[in-house]
Amino acid sequence: MNILTFSISDERGKIFIMAYTMTHILIAEKVLEYANWPIDYATYIVGTIAPDAVHANHNYSRGLKEKSHIFAEGLKWGEVTRENELDEWLDSIKEFYKNNYFKYDRDFFLGYIVHVLADICSCREIYAPFYKSLTQDEMEEKKKQFSLESYCVNYYLFREYSKSKNLVDVLKGGRSYSISGVYDDSVFENRIKQLFDFEFKSWDIESIDKNSICTIENTMALIEKAPQIIKNVFIDDFYSSQEELAIEA
Repeated sequence: MNILTFSISDERGKIFIMAYTMTHILIAEKVLEYANWPIDYATYIVGTIAPDAVHANHNYSRGLKEKSHIFAEGLKWGEVTRENELDEWLDSIKEFYKNNYFKYDRDFFLGYIVHVLADICSCREIYAPFYKSLTQDEMEEKKKQFSLESYCVNYYLFREYSKSKNLVDVLKGGRSYSISGVYDDSVFENRIKQLFDFEFKSWDIESIDKNSICTIENTMALIEKAPQIIKNVFIDDFYSSQEELAIEA
């Protein structure tokens, strides 16, 4: 049985195609409901947004995005739409975690892994069906629409989150660490600035209920269901066993 069979740009130039920042943060928070250990929330959330910090790199490229998201060899960012490709991506993440979890801060590294797993869920449930429905002639315009709608949903979620938490304080209070060959911590401060200069600026959400690709409804469905998938394919079957091995060692 395929374990992923379930239902549920650089700003100003490059188009994001997976889950946006607030979706990642809210999924990561719900994953914590399955954690039975103390965790540094701020560092975990920093880890959760770190894979997309590559967008703050002045030399951004799709290849950097593929590295930061632990793609299996041969997979192309924005073109992963088949079940076997999603399985290859998941296997690459698990293998990477197994070979590296003991090298880095636990809470940051867990947040990082949760981010890329959430992107698998987002790709499977929202992006891949959207991408496969496009004709070549409409692809460019529809991707722009996808991006705009996603930014609006992201801003809506940011406003809701901000009713109880200050995201700037959370990100400033957490710790970020470079991950060899994958993530360069030197871009993180620029990423925070980028988020608040653009992604969390005031977006017009008056017509958000008219979104047709990235909607409040399908985003909230993803936020509710992705954590359970992450629990099943990573926390229960993989993460816990690796933690036990680390304790025994």
